[in-house]
Amino acid sequence: MGYAYATGKGVAQDFRESFRWFSKAAQQGDPNAEYELGLFYLLGRAVPRNESRASEWFSMSARKGITAAQCALGFMYSKGQAVRRDLAQAFALQHEAAQKGFAQAQNEIGVMYLRGEGTARDPVEAARWFQAGAQQGDTDAQNNLGYLYDIGLGVKRNPNEAVRWFKAAADIGDPVAQVNLGGMYSKGRGVPLDYVEAYKWFSLAASHNLPIAIPAREGLSSIMTPRQLSAAQSRISAWQSRQAPVTETNPQERIV
Repeated sequence: MGYAYATGKGVAQDFRESFRWFSKAAQQGDPNAEYELGLFYLLGRAVPRNESRASEWFSMSARKGITAAQCALGFMYSKGQAVRRDLAQAFALQHEAAQKGFAQAQNEIGVMYLRGEGTARDPVEAARWFQAGAQQGDTDAQNNLGYLYDIGLGVKRNPNEAVRWFKAAADIGDPVAQVNLGGMYSKGRGVPLDYVEAYKWFSLAASHNLPIAIPAREGLSSIMTPRQLSAAQSRISAWQSRQAPVTETNPQERIV
């Protein structure tokens, strides 16, 4: 019932009622419910935001092997968020979840390898984990992998592959990937030069209030013709009409 009330499937969406049902299940030791309660407290949904309570519920769930909880708790350890910052513990939690195939953790462990946090710096290993997460559709991993291909770090430089992965994430609505993809079109790197397409992606990223996207869009508009700007607006409207809403998940890391 907790999931039903949280998603509004079969009943009216009611986060307070969802919290009540998850609380009942968590008190009986259900590890998935424990994770869900952690999210409620982390996001301040139906209850006041309380990161300490979130970490407690994530810890209980993580000890029982729930990968989403391991990933969320690992993120909190990496940032010192309501717990003492411990990169070794963060790495261990993310690595366990990543090995079990949890895509968000695969992105996180890639970031830690790239930065040398909790482990020796290893861009090749970072790329391997980004690839694993990207293939499962994780947008942060796709964007991060695209970045590595764009600059040739941990992989052989390949602008075409960079575009491929930026586009995979941009198409789902990731604003960082959208501005990165816009940059590729504006420079003709990995794709033919296309100011109309570049403007479209910069504008979509700007609609998420991504700071870097706004000057990128305005700078490009100054060299575009009215016809090109009109064509870009048509493409933006067409893309937005097909876009599905994005749901909230664990916090994640981006490298660019």
